[in-house]
Amino acid sequence: MSSVPLGIIRIFPGHWIVGMNFSATSMIGIIAHFGVVVRDAPLIADCIQDDRAHGLPPNVPCERSKENDCVRSR
Repeated sequence: MSSVPLGIIRIFPGHWIVGMNFSATSMIGIIAHFGVVVRDAPLIADCIQDDRAHGLPPNVPCERSKENDCVRSR
């Protein structure tokens, strides 16, 4: 869940770097982004915990999470 505060920290400098004004459309995009992050983060954490419980090495859960992204996105 640390990705939500980190996302907030990155949003405003990102707007500034590309020279965009913060608008209502930006706010809708931020809310949509947080919805995806909040829904997806526990699923990824659960997948990583399951893989580690089955004794997979630390680098394998990252590969498995990529596979699971395809499964979750249908």
